[in-house]
Amino acid sequence: MNWRKPLFWGLDYLRGGEVHKHYLDVKEMLEKGHGHHTNKNDYLKRVLTHAVNTTPFYSRFSYTDRITDFPVINKNTVLDHFEDFKSRKFKGENLKKISTSGSTGVPLKLYHDKGKQNRQHAENIYFNELGGFEVGDRLYYLRVWNETNALHPVELFLKNIVPVDVSDLSEEQTKDLIGQLSKDHSKKAILVYPSTLKAINQNLDSLGITKVDSDITCIFTMAEALDPQTRKEVEEKFGCQILSRYSNSENGFLGHQVASYRPEYLVNVASYHIEILDFEKDKPVDFGKSGRIVVTDLFNYAMPLIRYDTGDIGVITKVQEPGKEQLLFFQRIEGRKLDFIHSTNGKRLSPHFIDYALRKYDSINQFQLVQTGKTSYTLKLNTFNTTESFCRDIKSALKKYVGDDASISIKFVHEIPLLSSGKRQFVVNELNLN
Repeated sequence: MNWRKPLFWGLDYLRGGEVHKHYLDVKEMLEKGHGHHTNKNDYLKRVLTHAVNTTPFYSRFSYTDRITDFPVINKNTVLDHFEDFKSRKFKGENLKKISTSGSTGVPLKLYHDKGKQNRQHAENIYFNELGGFEVGDRLYYLRVWNETNALHPVELFLKNIVPVDVSDLSEEQTKDLIGQLSKDHSKKAILVYPSTLKAINQNLDSLGITKVDSDITCIFTMAEALDPQTRKEVEEKFGCQILSRYSNSENGFLGHQVASYRPEYLVNVASYHIEILDFEKDKPVDFGKSGRIVVTDLFNYAMPLIRYDTGDIGVITKVQEPGKEQLLFFQRIEGRKLDFIHSTNGKRLSPHFIDYALRKYDSINQFQLVQTGKTSYTLKLNTFNTTESFCRDIKSALKKYVGDDASISIKFVHEIPLLSSGKRQFVVNELNLN
């Protein structure tokens, strides 16, 4: 019995029902079309007014309800003017601290107010339901887990989350995971990075496992693109659909697949004003044309982000659904390109271990780890700290993942080159090029 669902909504009711109100709003706006909700423009005007009146960064601009009168910003803009993005209205309040993944080597910390947190929670509930996953159902969360992102046991219990560390993507680890899933007869879903899912699928093939006997409602993937072949094979093995989501830590759910057979992502117009801008100029491109994904968050008042360049590239199209107004879909999203590297003993490692290994070092602006041999690695760093003690500490942190016998050289650079997608590849395996 899923007792967590009535408990969650009961507690929300006692707190004013804020999450439920947001949930109904999100559902209405996304199911009836982006032009249906009369409050959409009000949301935008409200956050623009708030930003101009309460933050030092935006107070320099005369108020206007035209979004194009505001400058396009990016991660570096926020880093350079961090305090100026904070709203005076929320100083002293208990805000949630958010840290980006650091995929481009520059982790960014932001703050979300309670209203923003409630909105994100509502979005999460709505998009999970597209995959048949309800509040309180069990979630197997596959990622690199360590002391920096570990959840409290009470939170794991209440949210029914099973953390599965995938630092080691060996066949044995996959076999243990499948055994755990098969013994668990509760209704459940999996949240995983596509690169990890691909490795698991390859391990299943090596193990000769063609069917996984487990009651899995849906597999949700995040952050990276999932190749069609892996999607097809995994859906056949697990007997469930895979829904991919497009999100970032700074904002939240920007887009989500509504069905496995539909490759495009429904644009979350309920919570964001999203523009696709030209690569060279801050001008919108036509629907169906590729450009920079620029986001205005309609609900974070603690640190408003207006026209925030995500660093991603995408294409938005209009779709006319039967009985609905026009819906907006991401026809294509181009984000980071990931690679696999191996530890010195040959184990395949999750590409995301590098982020967790280096996240605590504030002096690092950008990084890229290159595997040059079976036991040799080169770490490219854009940093102002070049001391010997710093280098020793960095190498020690990496060896916890790649192996104590690893040969790691550090190369200081001024910039990590961009990929054609606009992202930086932070893990490279040169052995794969041979």
